[in-house]
Amino acid sequence: MESNIIIVEDGVFDNTSVVIDRFTGVVHLKNKNNEGAPKSRNKGLSFVKTQYVMFLDADDYVEAGILAGLVESAESESADMVFGPWRYNGEKQKEGRMRYPPSLSNYEWIFYWLLKSCVPTCSVVWKTASVKRIGGWDERIKKNQDGELAVRAFIAGLEVAVSKKGYGVYWQHENYRISNGTAKNTLFSSEVIYNNLIEWLCHCPKNQPLQIRYALGKYCCIQAWVAASDPLVSSDDCQLWLERAKFHGYDKKYYSRASRIFLIVGLRCGAILKSFFVKRAGLIVKS
Repeated sequence: MESNIIIVEDGVFDNTSVVIDRFTGVVHLKNKNNEGAPKSRNKGLSFVKTQYVMFLDADDYVEAGILAGLVESAESESADMVFGPWRYNGEKQKEGRMRYPPSLSNYEWIFYWLLKSCVPTCSVVWKTASVKRIGGWDERIKKNQDGELAVRAFIAGLEVAVSKKGYGVYWQHENYRISNGTAKNTLFSSEVIYNNLIEWLCHCPKNQPLQIRYALGKYCCIQAWVAASDPLVSSDDCQLWLERAKFHGYDKKYYSRASRIFLIVGLRCGAILKSFFVKRAGLIVKS
C-alpha cells in the first residue's frame, strides 16, 4: 500500500532534520514562526498523496498495527473516518487502560463527543478527499480543534466506522499540556461548535427528541462554568451560556448537588470553588 510521511515543524527547531535525513521519502515542511496545529495540519494535508491520512502529534505514537486496522475498516465499510482504540500515558504516570470507541450513528457521535469523551488524533484515520471536502482544520481555533473538526464531520454526514485493532498512545506531560489554552480560547471554539450545531438543527425535523435539547443545554451549561472560572472572561459571556442552556431546557434541576450548592455563592465564585476542589482531588479534566 502506498504511504508517505509528512513532517511539519511548527517554528520549533531542534535536531528533527538530523533524524529525518536517515530516512528517504519524508517530506519535511518548516514554518518560520509558530502558526499553530490547525494551520500546520492543513499545510501537511495539502501534500498528502495517499487515499487516507492520519494526523499524529509529535508527542503521540501508534502501536500494534493500528494503522492497518483503521484502513481495513475504512475499506470494508466505505468509511470517511475511522476511530480506533487508544490509551493515555505520560510522564510519571501509569499507562492508562485501553479505551475502545463505541459503534454509534453520526447523531449519537455528536453528543457523545460533546458530553462524554473524544477520540484523539493518534487513533483516527480520515479519507483524504473527505477531510478536504469539509474544509480541513479551522485555523481560527486554538483549543479543541479535534472536537470542532469531528463535530463538523458528523454534521456533514461523513460515514464513520470503528476498528478494534492496535492502539494509539496519547501522551500527557506532567507539568503542562501543549494544547492548554485560556478559557477565552475554549469558549471561542465552543461558540463555533454551537453555531454549527444550531444551523444543523434548523434543518432537522422540528419535533426534535428531548435528549437533543438536553445534550445541547448541558453543553451550554458546561461552557458557562468555563466562562465563570476565568476572571478575565466577561460575566456577560457566563450569562449568555446560561441563557442558552435554559433555552434548550437545561435548567437548575439538571445540575449536580455540588453545582447547586456552588450556585448559592454565585456562578463566578462557585466556578472558582469547583476548580479548587477538582485540583485538590487530583482530577484532570481533558477537553
